[in-house]
Amino acid sequence: MSRIKHLQLVLPQALTQLRSSRTEQSSSVLLEWLKQAKRQRLWGPDDLQHARLDPWQHSLLHALPPDQQKHGLASAHLQWRGEGGTWFKGSCLHVELVHLQAGLDDLRLLVPPAPSAEEETQLLASLQPLLSLAGFELQQSSAGQSGRWYLSCERLLSLNTYSPRAGFATRIYDVMPQGADGAELRRLMTEAQMLLHDHPVNQQRNNRGVPALNALWCWGAGQLELVSQTTTQRVLSNEAYVQGLCEHLHISCWPLPPHAEALLGIDAEQVLLVLPADLATLESIWLQPLQTALLRGDIEQLDVHLDHWRLRIQGGRWRQLRRFMSRNRSDLTDILS
Repeated sequence: MSRIKHLQLVLPQALTQLRSSRTEQSSSVLLEWLKQAKRQRLWGPDDLQHARLDPWQHSLLHALPPDQQKHGLASAHLQWRGEGGTWFKGSCLHVELVHLQAGLDDLRLLVPPAPSAEEETQLLASLQPLLSLAGFELQQSSAGQSGRWYLSCERLLSLNTYSPRAGFATRIYDVMPQGADGAELRRLMTEAQMLLHDHPVNQQRNNRGVPALNALWCWGAGQLELVSQTTTQRVLSNEAYVQGLCEHLHISCWPLPPHAEALLGIDAEQVLLVLPADLATLESIWLQPLQTALLRGDIEQLDVHLDHWRLRIQGGRWRQLRRFMSRNRSDLTDILS
């Protein structure tokens, strides 16, 4: 069995899943790590810089050397490339159909369950003339991934955009596209909202009691800069965003092994692992074997990235026991609330 000096584990959406009681019962290893680990909050809810990406993407960047983190902000471009698309010379944005709900003094952004392929096709087909007139091309994932659409533009736009899943603690206007070209994109999104409001697909969704897809959300903008340094870190992931980022950083991104035992046979001191989002299926295949390897000391240090939290656990049975006793099964309200 090989020895891993430092294993970094990124678990997309795990924190959201843990907050449900059903998942909590089936994820005992992760809950024990939460109780035993040294916990660090990496950013706060009012940090708009970290709202530019999905939370798991920013937690991934925190697992990279500081001088490389800025390269990951161009989420749309990197994911497009990771899916097999060619590099754009201009700008690239994620496009998502979302629901804007009116509040007392502001709008609330909701990300409904993914629409059916037929609904998605009809809504986006209606928007295509508007987008083309504004100089944008609407493109589906080159890998055929359902629900993944992109806007490309030949111009290099100066934008700050924000993920719809970032959990904003601010007004919705503050997380609309900003920057020198932000006003242009905000106007386009407003015009799209007017077209979607009375769309037949949304009328049918309203009749079924399903939130209307009444807005277009564009995010993931960023400029790719030349990379001067790389890292010896071994990265393993099947996520397109991770694969595109690694290509840009000149880092080899290896396919995800089928289970933890295959990972523990890898001869590498520094390993960064991005696991699938379904936490319920990870317990026996990944988490339990990794916990056993920690106790044996086959992993010297484990960092678990759960969105804006980082958990740090030292390997070896005695170190874990000492940590467990000192924390005395600490309260998890701060992280699970």
